[in-house]
Amino acid sequence: MRHRKPGRPVITTVALTFAPELSLQALLAIGTTFIHYAGPFFLQRILRTIEQRGEGESMRHAYLDAFGLLVFALVETTMFGQSLWIGRHIGIRVKGLLVTELSAKTLQRRGGGEWEDPDKDEEAKDKGDDDEDSDMQASSNGRIMNLMTADLNRVADVAAYVDDLYAMPLSLLIGVWYMYALLGPSAIMGLAVAVVYVPLSKVVFQYTTRLDTRYNALGDERLAAITELLQGIKAVKLFGWESRFRERIDEKRERQLGCMWQLNVAWLVAIGVTSLAPMLVLVVIFTMYTVVFEHQLSAEIAFTSISVFQLVRVSFEFLPGMLS
Repeated sequence: MRHRKPGRPVITTVALTFAPELSLQALLAIGTTFIHYAGPFFLQRILRTIEQRGEGESMRHAYLDAFGLLVFALVETTMFGQSLWIGRHIGIRVKGLLVTELSAKTLQRRGGGEWEDPDKDEEAKDKGDDDEDSDMQASSNGRIMNLMTADLNRVADVAAYVDDLYAMPLSLLIGVWYMYALLGPSAIMGLAVAVVYVPLSKVVFQYTTRLDTRYNALGDERLAAITELLQGIKAVKLFGWESRFRERIDEKRERQLGCMWQLNVAWLVAIGVTSLAPMLVLVVIFTMYTVVFEHQLSAEIAFTSISVFQLVRVSFEFLPGMLS
């Protein structure tokens, strides 16, 4: 990599290497976030025009707003698709660069003779050096294989969707401000219920993250066992160790399947928690708006608020999971 220097962290090197692409992705993500709220804006204008039609309001404005809704939806889709393509492109390139760096580091270690132990005496080396080197090399190969599969895939996913780290908080701020402009203090009181749900959602997502880490670790152990079997297949066939290795791999697979079941149950609970929050928040907001503050709930306010809250809900649901 061009920006690689001795002692510089890999993440800094990657960020400097892809700075132009990351900057363009950031601009597209921020623009998409603002345009995302064009839908509720034009919906509010259309409903206002329909309600005031009897007061001399021309329906021509509603048609123009509907056309603007179509245009901004097309622009949003184009910008979002371009941002997603840039993210995927960065993720694939980051994975390729890390594979190259990992391969070069592995070849340097083997070329430097790091498999040998210089403290052993000559007699011990003559007797067991070959077996020890082969075991160490097999173990290292298993770790390298794990890094090149699951670990690098996770890194590539993070690089592909890094724009969500600042797009979602921005979307949350815009949505809260919009709802306050529509509903006043009742929106803040209703969103306070959603804020209470955030720590609960974060705890659930942290638990699912720990289960996912454990699941990946079990998968790494199983992959290392399979790699060891394939590398020593001649010895396994010669000494008849097929059943022993099969039992060992099956045991690791059963543990992985058990962890997968726990992970699916945890995701089911997380989805249930995050799905109940929007309905409860909307009930609280409209109750405070109509009962406590005694305002009249019109179609313009009701449907626009629901549309804005649907956008805010996405940030409330996925932001705790991203932070965990």
